[in-house]
Amino acid sequence: MRIVAPLFESDEKQRVKAGGKGAWLSRLHHAGFRVPTGFVLTSDAYSLAVCNSGLDKIIAVELERIADYEDVASVSNASKRIGEYFYGMVVPEQVSNELCREFDSLEAEFVAVRSSASMEDGEKASWAGQLETKLNTSRDELIDSVRACWASLYSTRALSYCHNGGFNIHDCSVGLVIQEMVNSDVSGIAFSVHPVTNDADKVVIEAGFGLGEAVVSGAITPDTYVFSKSAKGLTEKHVGNQRKKLVRTVQGKTDWVELPAESARQQKLSDATLEEVANTVIEIESTFEIPVDVEWAVEDGTLHILQSRPITTLGGQG
Repeated sequence: MRIVAPLFESDEKQRVKAGGKGAWLSRLHHAGFRVPTGFVLTSDAYSLAVCNSGLDKIIAVELERIADYEDVASVSNASKRIGEYFYGMVVPEQVSNELCREFDSLEAEFVAVRSSASMEDGEKASWAGQLETKLNTSRDELIDSVRACWASLYSTRALSYCHNGGFNIHDCSVGLVIQEMVNSDVSGIAFSVHPVTNDADKVVIEAGFGLGEAVVSGAITPDTYVFSKSAKGLTEKHVGNQRKKLVRTVQGKTDWVELPAESARQQKLSDATLEEVANTVIEIESTFEIPVDVEWAVEDGTLHILQSRPITTLGGQG
């Protein structure tokens, strides 16, 4: 049993315990892409914590109480009860000790804790946005962030997504990717194929000031750029009016700050950086021979890849 593992695991069999997100990040690193350093709290740690606490049996009982997944209140109530058990759970000492030791080895003040489900980021279903991510997590907040991410496997939206996708929630487990926090100046998402028209020649990039969760969650109006692979240049540019940005405050918390009007209407990325993002996304698609959805961030002029997953909705597929 491995409680923690290197994020950049070279053994494909061991990557399974990192979950879908962790496995993809490892592959990206070994392919030469810049991925923030970190480690994985494996699915073994999740299983140990759940079994030691008896929570596995409680979860089974609570899920049995959901008579109809179309009944949102029933799913929500079960999710809430399960979440309360997670938040009150005592994390096994073996897990907490190894977790904190690995955190200290990063020599980072803050980390991002990202849920990485066993079925996440696959070619049939991405699970995008279904599970929790905790940004700007300090050492003192680490255990609480872990509990929250574990609990998110049973959030209302995750339970509904799992049921509607034909997955058995009992077959799902969750690893956690814990990475040095990128305090991004600009961040966003990019698609190696146009997500609306399915045009394989077009890369679509969305960008906003601050941390990427603002773009991913749809909380702001980002810039949108369209880059042509064949023409090797931008073909469309739509600058959004971004009124606020998500940042790390001086207290180390994640919060919104208002943007002055002149900044709100600025282009978020230079044309040179836009080209770098587009070419990186094209290279990822080429390396893995599959259309991809990429989360990225730029801090002090350096581009980091935070996540990549196959696009699962081309051709109208769900």
